[in-house]
Amino acid sequence: MAAVLRDAVAAGITPQYGARLLKIIEQGEGQRHDRIKGVPSSLPRSALLSSRELEILRLVADGLSNGQIAGRLIISLGTAKTHVHNIFEKLGAKDRLDVVTKARELGLI
Repeated sequence: MAAVLRDAVAAGITPQYGARLLKIIEQGEGQRHDRIKGVPSSLPRSALLSSRELEILRLVADGLSNGQIAGRLIISLGTAKTHVHNIFEKLGAKDRLDVVTKARELGLI
């Protein structure tokens, strides 16, 4: 979304509104990145992820594929993929091994 807004602002399409939205998005991205790097001690580590995301994270750690997660939880494959993607984003992970490693470091699993 941020890339689309940058292009729109550069092209002069609603530059003020687009720039405002872009600033909000970039601030949110920075806060999310800061939150993962230095999780505030006052924040319970489990607050990073929803209870459903924690459940799915455990299944990822157990080695289940998105399809297997969907079958186990009786959700669509798309929903499983969305949850896994959101977990990756929240933990700043690039792959399944990385997400499990970061989750262990944060005491999530």
